[in-house]
Order: sequence, then structure tokens, then C-alpha cells
Amino acid sequence: MICIDSDCAIDFLRNKQSAVNIMQRYKSSIVTTEITCFQIFFGIFDKPIINQKEYDTAKELFSRIEVLPFTNNAGEIAAK
Repeated sequence: MICIDSDCAIDFLRNKQSAVNIMQRYKSSIVTTEITCFQIFFGIFDKPIINQKEYDTAKELFSRIEVLPFTNNAGEIAAK
């Protein structure tokens, strides 16, 4: 399992070759977290005008990979 963070997701959504290569290389084992989804969508919605293409592309990405939930004990486990 390869868990991408928001930096990798943003780079992929911007078609940055290094992130595209990572996503292609590990495509069958890529996951992310609810926190990354939040960060990406917050960036999209925090603009005066929402870019529909950015939104659609992000929705497509997160529909194709597993998004791990952030539960109450996930924070404790991650901190440890």
C-alpha cells in the first residue's frame, strides 16, 4: 500500500511528471486519506471562483483510489 499525501495528489492533479510516474508505477496499491481529500477540496473551494475542471479531476481521482477514513483512534495511531 502506497499512501499519497496532498503534495503528491496536487502534483498529480497538475500533471507533474514525477507524481504521474508514481501513480502509474503503483496504481494498484495507491491509497490516500480523508485528510488529503479535505486539503485538496478545501484548496478548490477556497477560491472566489471554483474551477469546475479542478473539481471534476479531483473527484475522479478520489473515486478511483481507496480513501482511508480518519477515525478517532487514527490520530493516536498516526502520532505513535
